[in-house]
This record gives sequence, structure tokens and C-alpha cells, in this order.
Amino acid sequence: MVRWLSNITQFIIDIYKDITSKNMFDFIVEDIAYKGTPWDFGNLFDFSKLDPCVPSTTKSAKASTTGGPIGVLNFCAVATSNEELALNNWLKLSINPNPISGSGFIEYELPAATQVDLSIYNLMGQRVLNIVNQRQDAGSHKVNFSIPTQFSAAMYIGRLVTEKGTMSSQIIVR
Repeated sequence: MVRWLSNITQFIIDIYKDITSKNMFDFIVEDIAYKGTPWDFGNLFDFSKLDPCVPSTTKSAKASTTGGPIGVLNFCAVATSNEELALNNWLKLSINPNPISGSGFIEYELPAATQVDLSIYNLMGQRVLNIVNQRQDAGSHKVNFSIPTQFSAAMYIGRLVTEKGTMSSQIIVR
């Protein structure tokens, strides 16, 4: 069930009670208008259907698995849906450590053999590092990688693309 919180203060207290929690996810959602552009990371949403919670002019928002609505800047007094939402994390993409400086590793699971493209993008939608581009067998995979010295301290997006789907996760570079 979607759970609506009464105020932003309680939301912040709940979500940041344990900032090291492995059960907390942040993900980026893009407006449907970005479909087919370099900013299309596969997380498209038609924000015009969120009224009255979010203005129809919204282009992106944060969402959380804690039950907060998309666009956590303001909350609605009335729930517009009680539909249960599920994250599509069947690829089980994880990036460690995160935040990262120097080197780290990316882990993911493939349910079947598939072509894999694992890349890092900047927030302009430009691919800045390709880590894997090959066919891989089903199962768990762990890939070590190093952050190039020319990367500035910023947020990036790690994106795993397979024949069956795509999963993205934020990467914070220190």
C-alpha cells in the first residue's frame, strides 16, 4: 500500500534515520517527454497524471521506497491511489562503495545469458565510462572498476542494459 506521510519533517526523519541502510533506495524518474533523448534512462513517467500532488510542468523528481510520493517536495492530503508499487530490481545492481573515490566494484545478477552493457553516465546523459560490453552467462557477476582521475566530484548514473531490461543506480564520486 502507498503510505502518505503527514509532513516533510517526519519523512526526512524516517528516511535518514539510518543513512547506511541497505534497504533504502534513491532513483531518478524522468518525464515522458525525454523518451528517445540522451536523458532517457528508461525510468519514464507522465507527471501530468500526478495532479494535485505535483505540477504538470514537473520534468523530474525523486521517489523513495519508504512510501513517500514521487516529488517529495509537497504532500497531498488525499491519496490518489492505493495501488501497491514494486521496484523492478531483478538485476540486483549494486555499486560499492558508494560514495566512491578511487576504485570499487559493481555487482549484478543475470537470470539468463545476455548481451550486457554496463556504463557510467554523467547527469547530462553522456556516457563517460564503459565498463562491460560483452555477452555474459546467467548468474552473479562482480566487476572491479576504477574512477578515472578526470572525473569531478559529482553524482553519476551507473546503467546496466541487458536484452531483457535496464537498471540504473546513482554513483557519488568524492
